Amino acid sequence: IAFCAFTRRAAGNLRKAIHKDPKLETIFRDNIMTIHALLEYAPEYYWDSIEGKEKFRFAPRKNAANPLTITHLVIEEASQIGAYDLYAKLYDALPPGVQIIFIGDLNQLPPAFGPSILNYALTQLPIVELTEVYRNQGIVLENAHNILKGLPLAEDHNFRVIRGKRDIQLGQERMSSVIHNMLKSMTSAIGDDGLPEYDVENDIVLSPFNVQPMGTENMNKWIAQFEGEKRDAVVHEIIAGRQKVYLAVGDKVMVNKRD
Repeated sequence: IAFCAFTRRAAGNLRKAIHKDPKLETIFRDNIMTIHALLEYAPEYYWDSIEGKEKFRFAPRKNAANPLTITHLVIEEASQIGAYDLYAKLYDALPPGVQIIFIGDLNQLPPAFGPSILNYALTQLPIVELTEVYRNQGIVLENAHNILKGLPLAEDHNFRVIRGKRDIQLGQERMSSVIHNMLKSMTSAIGDDGLPEYDVENDIVLSPFNVQPMGTENMNKWIAQFEGEKRDAVVHEIIAGRQKVYLAVGDKVMVNKRD
């Protein structure tokens, strides 16, 4: 049997869960890994006939000509696995008759490329659905289910909906501007606890995007802008490689890669 997942973190979590049982840790010491490790991805050189030169790539050593020797396969976080790319290579390397168990969240975001293999598994295979949640109890869990069911959101002191002047705002550009103005006004509004409704130093804004108008990069620019205006900071234009950024004196900068 092999247990696998798309990412190392998911494989690590799977290993940690299975190895809680000392007996299973002994039996399955080397059975839990990423899909790439299971397929024994390795570097290889190949001839590109179009460009007429030798190129380098990573390719699986396990395939139809050199199949895996397993009878059972458990795939964790199956919603992250693309049906047409990685799963196709995995399926190609399986011997006939392997039983596959897909574990995944049907409400998870789709893979970066193409549809998830879990979509197809849900329509073709017997399903066991876990419906009882044992963590994150409270208003957040309640509203997660409300959203899935299309029901109105519940509100309390830990969860409130901030309503704008209009019921509907269209487009990320427009919504980004609205949220910028909202956060800016919340920094000067004092709540019942005597603290600002939005404290830049202690509060976190979560966004499902990175580089779009409602993404983290753009929202951070909005926040940095009104914080700089508040302290009347001097702004400098910085050329960083191909990127041009504007930083105010006193801004916090986090470097996560070398350019």
